Amino acid sequence: MVDVTVRGPIDERTGMVIDLGELKRVVTETVVDRFDHADLNADPLFRDRVPTTENIALAVWDLLAPKLGPDRLAAVRVWEDSTLFVDYDGS
Repeated sequence: MVDVTVRGPIDERTGMVIDLGELKRVVTETVVDRFDHADLNADPLFRDRVPTTENIALAVWDLLAPKLGPDRLAAVRVWEDSTLFVDYDGS
């Protein structure tokens, strides 16, 4: 599972930082459709790195930052299981 945290000013008209439906669409199309039930070792993003939870978090960031903007994307969290996860904030 992947959690995505966004940041930014709240739009006075909508009351949102980002439309959550749009965020879900971007995450689904960019990350979930690509990685869900996939052999990550065969993915070009992991050609030169092992698909550990840490590297998956980095890859998710690299895929989403251009779509959402590095100023809007605050963090990604990739869950290994129900108690273990990795957070990555672009630093």
